[in-house]
Amino acid sequence: MPISAWRFSHNRVLLLILAAVAVQAVVQGIMSGRVSASESMIFSAMAFATAAAVFGVIDKLRPSDAGPAPRGARVSMIWMNVATATTFLSFYVSISLVPASTTSSIESALGPVALMVIARVVAGRRNWHGRIELILVAVMVGFGLLLAYRTWQLSASSTGSVRTIAGLLLAAVAGNGMAVVVLLSKALGDSGISPVWVTAHRFHLTYVLAAVAWLFGGTPMPDAGELTTLFVFGGLAVVVPLFVLQVGVQRAEPLRAIAIIALLPGLTWLTQVAAGQPPDLVSLGLIVGVVLASVAFTAQSASRSVVVPGVRDL
Repeated sequence: MPISAWRFSHNRVLLLILAAVAVQAVVQGIMSGRVSASESMIFSAMAFATAAAVFGVIDKLRPSDAGPAPRGARVSMIWMNVATATTFLSFYVSISLVPASTTSSIESALGPVALMVIARVVAGRRNWHGRIELILVAVMVGFGLLLAYRTWQLSASSTGSVRTIAGLLLAAVAGNGMAVVVLLSKALGDSGISPVWVTAHRFHLTYVLAAVAWLFGGTPMPDAGELTTLFVFGGLAVVVPLFVLQVGVQRAEPLRAIAIIALLPGLTWLTQVAAGQPPDLVSLGLIVGVVLASVAFTAQSASRSVVVPGVRDL
């Protein structure tokens, strides 16, 4: 049955986003500290090329009476490629330099502010409702900045500090990129563009840049076992969850979607600890602060927009 026949309630859309975030958190928590910057480029090249290929084939084979995507959607897809490459390459290099829970916390804390500013400046649209939501977003940013400072404090040497600062800056870049991705996804969803088509076309720049960065980085190719591990990580962290996430963010209100994504750091931290990384209680407290502010924001706005349109032409 085509998804055009479905109707997603507000809560089901948010659950789709939450499910995708949970899967990503587990894989990113396991990857944190185990994958180098060069390996993150190989991971990105394989994962995003696989996602583009898989959903490109599905897009060609799926029964659909939809015509070619309109010119406006294709222009948006160019910007989506730029934003996607910026977001994910920054993120995966960042988690090779600082803990994944810190990266995702900085990204989650800065993303809502970036989204509000971009939507207001570019589209003249206000994406928040009331003073309480603004306060909760400000709290998320405050906790995120404190976590960045705490992570810098824990860096052991001057070399470690440089790596940490680079990782934190890349996390901030990823947060801004994520806001652009969410806004573009919602615009494409409102235009009736299928998430299959979007997933098939949004990753081309990402895997090309990742492959070029690795080739010019001069690092040797990992052995077959490492490549297999990176490929499996890519399937689990990118191919499936990013499609589910795409369905969700094309249907949800942007600021609410990005608030659900902000649950990522807490789940990532739990995975890191389960994988044997020593916990820092101060960092944990700050991560919990980001997550609780996100939950409160989502609860505050949950009564609005009970039903959203179905996704067209899967």
